[in-house]
Amino acid sequence: MLRMQDVTVTFPSGRALDGFSLEVPTGSVVAVMGPSGCGKSTALRSIIRLVEPNSGQVTWMGEDVTAMSQSQLERFRRGVGLVFQRSNLISRLNVVRNVMLPMVAVGKSVDEAHDLSMRALAEVGMDSRADEDVRGLSGGEMQRVAIARAIADHPSLILWDEPTASLDPTLVVDVLSLMERLSRTLEATMVVVTHEIGFALRAAHNIVLMEAGAVVEQGAPDAVLANPLSDVGRRYARALAYAAAPLKENVAAL
Repeated sequence: MLRMQDVTVTFPSGRALDGFSLEVPTGSVVAVMGPSGCGKSTALRSIIRLVEPNSGQVTWMGEDVTAMSQSQLERFRRGVGLVFQRSNLISRLNVVRNVMLPMVAVGKSVDEAHDLSMRALAEVGMDSRADEDVRGLSGGEMQRVAIARAIADHPSLILWDEPTASLDPTLVVDVLSLMERLSRTLEATMVVVTHEIGFALRAAHNIVLMEAGAVVEQGAPDAVLANPLSDVGRRYARALAYAAAPLKENVAAL
C-alpha cells in the first residue's frame, strides 16, 4: 500500500500541500483531480521525493520513504515508473534506446534491456517503430514511447503526471485508451494526476479531489461525481454533464 499522511510542502511562493493524506491499496488505480495549481503534481512528486516534504510521512509497502537515505531512495525509485506531461525523450537516441536507457543506467545488460524494451514497445503498439528516430514521431507516439519506458522494467508503482496535458485534443483519446488498458493488465499500483473525467470514471477505483493543497473529497468515481459534496466535485459533475449533453438546448439546463 502507498500511504501519505499529513504531508506539507512549502515553497517560497507559498504552501503547496497542506496536511495532504492519501491511501492507495496495492494494485489499485487512484485518480487525483482538482483545479490547476491545487498541488496535484506536487503531491505526486512528493511520493518519490522529487519534491521534499517539509513534514508528514510517505510509506510504500510499509517502508518510510521520507526517512530513506539517498542510496535507499535510489533503489526505491528504480521500482517506480514515471510518466510526465511531456515525453522527455532524448532526440539523439532512437525509439528502443530511449526505452533501454534507464535500465542500462542502473546495471542491466544491453541484451536484457533490449528484450524488455521491445516487449514494452509491443505493449504500447510501437515495436514496429523501434529503430526510428524519435524526432519523426507525433506527440502521441512520443508519449507512447515514454509509457513504454515507464513500464519496461515491470515497476510495482506507476505515477502519471497529467500525461495527456501537452497533447493535441485529437491524440488524447488514443493515449487515454492505452492508459485504461494498462490499468487493467499491469499488476501495478497507479496514481494518476489528471483532468480527464472520463478516464477517472472508466479506469480509477477511487478519485481524490484536491483544492488548495488538501483533499476535499474522495471515493468511488461514480459515487463522488453523482453526488458531490465539495465545490470542486460539483464543478467536475457539471463538466461531466456538459460533455454528456446530447443537444445544444440541453446545455442551458445544466
